[in-house]
This record gives sequence, structure tokens and C-alpha cells, in this order.
Amino acid sequence: MATGASSARENEARETQEDLQTDSLPLEEQIRRRAHEIWLKRGGHAGSDVADWLEAEREITREERI
Repeated sequence: MATGASSARENEARETQEDLQTDSLPLEEQIRRRAHEIWLKRGGHAGSDVADWLEAEREITREERI
């Protein structure tokens, strides 16, 4: 059973994923939102912001090349 906090994080991650599907967003905003989603999936713990950003950047730019 999900707690209120984890349920809220899951909802936010779902909304973020839906927003990422909007091609009209600037690249930096797409990366920022994906990095935030990655951070949420890790439990929202501090300390990996650069790694999250780089992973998001790789994912987003890979999708754009396809």
C-alpha cells in the first residue's frame, strides 16, 4: 500500500511524463522535467542532481535523434 507521500510523488511523476510528451517544450525544460522525474523515482533524496540531469539529457536527446 502506498503512503500519501509516495502516492503524491507517483502522481507528480506521471504528470511530468505526460508533459514530456509535448514537443513544444524547450529542450532545457524537457530535460529539467525528466531529471525531476528521475529524482522522484529515486525517492527524492539529495546528492545526485548532476547525475539525474545527465541521465535525463541523454534520454531526451536520444529520443530527438530517433
